[in-house]
Amino acid sequence: MIDQNINYWEERADYIKDQQIDDWTVETDDFKDLYKLIVAPGAKMIAGPRGTGKTHLMRYAYNQCISDKNKPLPVYVTYGKYYSLEPFLTTKANAKKIFHTWVLIKLVLGLQHSIKKLSSDKAMPIWIKDEELNGFKKFSKNAEKGHYAENDISEDILRTIHIEWLHNHIRKCMDFFKRKRCILLLDDAALTLTPEYLTEFFDIFRNLIARNISPKASVYPGTTDYGPRLHLGHDAKLANVWKIDFENKKDLLHEIARKRFQSEKLDIPENILNLLTIASFGIPRTFINMINDYLSEKNINSQQKRFNKIIETHSDYLRTEYRSIKKKLTQYGSIIDVGEKLFDSVINILSEANNKLSDKNTKQIYIGFEKSNRANILEERMLRFLIEAGLFYPKGEVSHGKNRKYVRFIPHLLFLMQQRAFSAKSRGFNPDNILEFINRKNTKHPERKKIQTLLDDEDISSIKLDLPLCSNCSHERLSESQKFCHNCGTELINESKYQECMKISINELPILTKWRKNKILEETDIKTIGDLLHHSTPASELRKGKGIGEIKSEDIYKKTLSYVKEFLS
Repeated sequence: MIDQNINYWEERADYIKDQQIDDWTVETDDFKDLYKLIVAPGAKMIAGPRGTGKTHLMRYAYNQCISDKNKPLPVYVTYGKYYSLEPFLTTKANAKKIFHTWVLIKLVLGLQHSIKKLSSDKAMPIWIKDEELNGFKKFSKNAEKGHYAENDISEDILRTIHIEWLHNHIRKCMDFFKRKRCILLLDDAALTLTPEYLTEFFDIFRNLIARNISPKASVYPGTTDYGPRLHLGHDAKLANVWKIDFENKKDLLHEIARKRFQSEKLDIPENILNLLTIASFGIPRTFINMINDYLSEKNINSQQKRFNKIIETHSDYLRTEYRSIKKKLTQYGSIIDVGEKLFDSVINILSEANNKLSDKNTKQIYIGFEKSNRANILEERMLRFLIEAGLFYPKGEVSHGKNRKYVRFIPHLLFLMQQRAFSAKSRGFNPDNILEFINRKNTKHPERKKIQTLLDDEDISSIKLDLPLCSNCSHERLSESQKFCHNCGTELINESKYQECMKISINELPILTKWRKNKILEETDIKTIGDLLHHSTPASELRKGKGIGEIKSEDIYKKTLSYVKEFLS
């Protein structure tokens, strides 16, 4: 029986209880390899798009290490609220010092949490006095609200907290609990909206590395910039958590359906479940959402209409997520627009290729972009954005003749399904036939193209940075890092990404239904995200909308917070 008190459909590992993390973990060979990397000595970067299981992996490793005295001492920390410290960059001269201290305090508090868990059956060791610990908690809480009080206590904390001090406390804990090593699990470490903080963070990461102390950070594959001093492969090893292997019978997502959702209890035909597995493109969070959506559409009797609605809903959501990068990183707006056109061209090319293969025993899901002798950094960045959004899955390089190398990608299979690339020219909806097509062998070579041939001249000329003009004389900037206008000498100011997020209209939130958006906009005073989050009584204001009660208002607030976290992470 399914326990009605457990939310089996919660897609974010942040909100799942420790016991559920352990019970619902699917230990595939890939997962076991990643787990071994997490608990092994040495610094690691765990990379993957949103929803691929980075947080789940870290929390599982944490639980395992807490319960096994032969494993390292674990410390788990999430830096998802770093964006709240962004305004300090323009209001505080010591913004980086405040950020640096906040990063280390989070580790101190994470260490205290581990001490409590490990001390359940014995007296808890005390190395930090309660008064001092309360000061750390207050400092962290205020920083995450965008507040910093310049008083004696705050200044004393800035002087007290440093890496050697933290190392000493960690080693005291290791000795007390008889642990030979310590692993620092730094979740949500891709601070992509604040390059100044990002560079500072990876400097801290590099300095945290010690003989028996190993930091591990979760990052994104597209927009994470490791700064000039941290060298991947030397200072830290990179491991990818995102895997696509839908031809494997022990695929991660099939196991999730069996173990977490008790698939024999679900009212989903096996062939539809298999299609949803493929359409989720190896991303567990998407898979969970798709199952939830399928079960929620009980009023639609037609399998085809039900499935097509899920595909349409999630394709719109994926595009919205990809386009949202423009709001986060405005300087890449044109590049992101061109990237979407490139993606659509690839979908059309591969759909046509599969139509030609409809009578064969092969399929084509690979695109190969020819590598130019002259690297184009902005084109590479465009591809990295598509990877980060989960629209392209990288498959490495192949060689086709002398001096002809291609970088291969698989585009998101959901969009190929939407284009009926695997329907073999059939007008109807036949899940078994679609699955048969998808399970065919791949053609020997990918579709090989130059990026320039898939775009028109206007698109190619748009692969450039969109840098804001000088507010004083309206001259263009010469580079992202430029601090002063080269024409008039005025200091160049970038608008806070946090403030930009707060200005987003409720109407632009993809996680709210059209009905809810209309009710909020028409019948309440809430028009933007900032209006909702900064309102003194948001629940009461939301319930002014007819039909929005206690449960709906709580759900709207929670989903908006979740969107903000996604936007600013």
